[in-house]
Amino acid sequence: MYGRQGRIGLLVLDSDLTIEPDLRRILPEGVETHAARVVYPRRVTAENMAISADGAVAAVEQLMPIRPSVIAWACTSGSFYAGKAGNVELNRRLTEAAGIPATTASTALAAAVTELGITRPAVGSAYSPAINERLAAYLRECGADPVAVRGIHAGELDDYELQDVEEEDISRFAEGLARTDCDGVILSCTGLPTARIVTELERKIRKPVITSNLALLWHCFRLAGFTAVPTMDCRLFQTL
Repeated sequence: MYGRQGRIGLLVLDSDLTIEPDLRRILPEGVETHAARVVYPRRVTAENMAISADGAVAAVEQLMPIRPSVIAWACTSGSFYAGKAGNVELNRRLTEAAGIPATTASTALAAAVTELGITRPAVGSAYSPAINERLAAYLRECGADPVAVRGIHAGELDDYELQDVEEEDISRFAEGLARTDCDGVILSCTGLPTARIVTELERKIRKPVITSNLALLWHCFRLAGFTAVPTMDCRLFQTL
């Protein structure tokens, strides 16, 4: 049987191409992820994010037959869109629906920022300027005041299109962010593949790098109490 140490139940957007392969690259022996898909209207808007959040809560029951150790809503914008209070309420609903520990990508991101003591992050994302404003406001509510917030794309894309970015481009984008007066870099969006770039990126910029995908995995390990650790090295995983 796979996942003898534990299983992470992922709630992912129906258009998500990234987080499952990203996490599989670094899962240790004995820990597995299994996903349920949440229908999403494609465009990243506040209204659509609210729809997806309700869909995530409804999809929890699809994952319970695998007896997961923890549930994770793998959409960052779909959890910070209503601010800190909205995310806390969403996290509560997920936990109540599952009856086991649950987290969201935004909960995990804030917890990781606190864990590493980052207070002046430079923030990169796959979002439009309007959604980036909500992200910055959420981070401020959580105690981190961004010195810069930039999108890797020009303009607004649908959820499929915004994932069409290469790891090398993300690395260069993050290196540019690191040149600001920041004490760490945040890369927000589970659609950005980051598992293979963070180790080298941290070495180059000499600052911690937190990404939605790695923060979510880290928080799941924390909540579930797994004894194994992910198979890549980064400052966040060194705290496990």
